[in-house]
Amino acid sequence: MGQTPTFAVPYPELGDSANVPADVKALAERLDFVIGASRTFLTGMSVLIPGLIRVPPDDGSRIDVIPETTVPVGAGQTVHLLGVRHAINGPVGTSVTFDLHSNQFPVLANMVVDQFTTNTDLPVPRAMQDGERLQPWVTSIVGAPSGLSLTFYLEHTLILPA
Repeated sequence: MGQTPTFAVPYPELGDSANVPADVKALAERLDFVIGASRTFLTGMSVLIPGLIRVPPDDGSRIDVIPETTVPVGAGQTVHLLGVRHAINGPVGTSVTFDLHSNQFPVLANMVVDQFTTNTDLPVPRAMQDGERLQPWVTSIVGAPSGLSLTFYLEHTLILPA
């Protein structure tokens, strides 16, 4: 005979060992491990500003404001912001200080960025909602820094459907 196409697990053949129920049980246990389990992985979202970095004016204009970046969170996922990796290209002796905001509220404050790549971790991972917006706000500069690079580290947990 052969396999019956309506079954998800192989149907026993006449020549199969008498141990087929044990084999099916082992397969079912492996499937139980996969179904309803969760998988965690890291991603990064980067913001790159190639030119001069300036402090935005306080006049309500959008000049020199670094745009927001939106965090997508899919169905069956949780996403946590773990930290930020940051650096500038230079010149030597320059720096940028910024605050990180989420939906206009401060998340991290007074991060100083220089030519050395540095990680700033959140004291507690921050749960993100679908469509939440991250935005660095430059608060001060030293010299004429250029080439800002920011990478937001996000931890995704994907819960597989049962």
